[in-house]
Amino acid sequence: MPVDFDAIVVGAGPAGTAAAYDLHCAGHRVLLVDRRSFPRMKPCGGGITIKTLKRLRWAVTPVLETATRRLRMGVAGVARPRQAVFEAGSDVCTFAVRAAFDAYNLDRVVEAGVQFQRVDGISSIAVDGHGVRAAFGDRTVSAKYLVGADGANSTVRRLTGPAPWFRRGFAIEGLVPNAAIGEPPIAQFLFGQVRHGYGWLFPKRDHVNAGIYTWDDAVTLGKDQLTAYVRDRLGVDAVDHMVGFPIGFGAHTAPRGSERIVLVGDAGGFAEPLLGEGIHNAVKSGQAAAAAIDAVESGRAARLPDAYRHATAPIRSDLATYERAKRLFYAGSGAAGFRALGARPVRTAMMRGFAAGLTLDEIVRPFPFSLLYVASPFFHAGPPASILATPPTAPTARRARPE
Repeated sequence: MPVDFDAIVVGAGPAGTAAAYDLHCAGHRVLLVDRRSFPRMKPCGGGITIKTLKRLRWAVTPVLETATRRLRMGVAGVARPRQAVFEAGSDVCTFAVRAAFDAYNLDRVVEAGVQFQRVDGISSIAVDGHGVRAAFGDRTVSAKYLVGADGANSTVRRLTGPAPWFRRGFAIEGLVPNAAIGEPPIAQFLFGQVRHGYGWLFPKRDHVNAGIYTWDDAVTLGKDQLTAYVRDRLGVDAVDHMVGFPIGFGAHTAPRGSERIVLVGDAGGFAEPLLGEGIHNAVKSGQAAAAAIDAVESGRAARLPDAYRHATAPIRSDLATYERAKRLFYAGSGAAGFRALGARPVRTAMMRGFAAGLTLDEIVRPFPFSLLYVASPFFHAGPPASILATPPTAPTARRARPE
């Protein structure tokens, strides 16, 4: 039985656009859908790491507002609160407004030739031997495969059965106008600001994105807590556009999945729990989904669950490392983790590794030799001194397969 598309990708955020683009470049017919028109408001701190910039298939310099090579880290909620400024020789993180970042990525995908449609939402999914039928309102679309990239509250995940492996974290963010505070602060992580979490300050072009985060779904966060954090760190109560959002964890323990459906990004629990950062693994898991589907279609792999598990093995290993780091950092309200960072070899290795665009696995495994290597003055794997001054080069798209 013929199908309408080779793949339907549900959700046009970083995971969905990454999957759709790679599938299209491999010669597959792709339909990318989202229930929102772009640009759309997307709650997120907007930290775009160097490793994310290295994964993207194009430069996103036009939507990067600021970059930093300095991070203020500290620990609160203990008898002797401590803070320190960590610095690298090049940028360790860039910052964007997610609405602009996501819209820019979607534009690149549409320009490449991917078909994008706004839909009312996915209401049902049926799987048979020929593929998948997905209902969007009164329209049903068929495809060989479906990629669920619809966020932590994924409808695709809910419609495809129970997911006891999936866990949620939570964050609340708000915007503080630069005009209200004078000179913007440097980027900050304050561990222990909330139970099993931290507070952040991310400077943008005309505002500071401030937020609080916890990996523990049992911890309740509220707007009053965010306001108090901003008052303590910036001395003002002017916090606009406060909004909360869930974050998806658990991919490293997820089962192999189905023959026709894969979950990527927060929908598949690919965010890391230490800081709640999800954009890098969203892009990486979207690309992995495309690679797995292409492997099955080209005959290089027999089964999609096995191919996807193989493609995501580095991500799941990295997530397991983050789980161990999470237990260290949040033992004693974050004091243990901050003490570990205080050791000069560890601090130097982490900052140089982040500036080089390495994953946590790549920095610390095999421990301790990797830390000594990354901390060495001979380690020069980083990008230019300012990623904003020298735009990254977009990787060449893979050649489409002949019809």
